[in-house]
Amino acid sequence: MKPKLGAIGRRFKSKAKSVLELIDANNEQLALQLSEEGSANLLVDGEEVKLTYDELELLLGTQPGYVHYGRDGVHVFLNTEVDKKMEREWLMREVVRRIQLTRKELNLKYDEKVGLLLWVDDESLKSVIQEYAEHIMRETLAESLEFNESAKNSVKHQVEEYTLWVKLQHR
Repeated sequence: MKPKLGAIGRRFKSKAKSVLELIDANNEQLALQLSEEGSANLLVDGEEVKLTYDELELLLGTQPGYVHYGRDGVHVFLNTEVDKKMEREWLMREVVRRIQLTRKELNLKYDEKVGLLLWVDDESLKSVIQEYAEHIMRETLAESLEFNESAKNSVKHQVEEYTLWVKLQHR
């Protein structure tokens, strides 16, 4: 926890130096009280004063891969690391987006069903498409999905380092 010097100075004026020394001497106790109750009590020259987030900043350490936000005694820690499952889901969503772009380029009606022919240049992207085939078909109104090299004569998309060819067959 760290005192906000400007706020302490404005509020306590000539007592600011002793208040800062008391905050330093009782740092852990004040930090705990502030985080649990939203304020912390301090005895200054025999008088109890209430310190709030206006005068004190609560510093919480975070581990690598996490971000922290805290306000009024409520603290949220968010894991920002991307795992393999999240990466695969992201790739699936990018494939859906590219197929939807192809539908738009071909001026298909919003509710028009299609057959989906795909070709990819990488087995890892192919495995993502296979894993999420039902979801991809549902999102793109595809009645079928197959891998066929004839798709290479159609619309070509880049999905990160992968190449995806999309061919839509009207139903």
